[in-house]
Amino acid sequence: MGTVILLHFGIIIASAQWFMPEAAFLSLPLILAGILTEEKRRKSKNFLFVIENLSCSIASNVIDNAINVAGSIFIGQPVTFRFVKKWQGITSREMTYGIFE
Repeated sequence: MGTVILLHFGIIIASAQWFMPEAAFLSLPLILAGILTEEKRRKSKNFLFVIENLSCSIASNVIDNAINVAGSIFIGQPVTFRFVKKWQGITSREMTYGIFE
């Protein structure tokens, strides 16, 4: 049971590590990134480049989704082997709520 709990929290943390930068890039308007670049703020040129070429960073979204799917598989397998199959559905539901909430 401890393995399942550790896997659950590990996958949620891994998913958050890929999602947080993507959320940061999408939340800052392009105009504000340009203003920060004109003020010569630290790393603002890199940030502006990523925002201008946001379609190239789609790999971040793909990796995040792959982590979520793999996480459900890695947690569903031990639950199925240790408990009755009815717990697999409950575990998948909780995993989905944990990742997307």
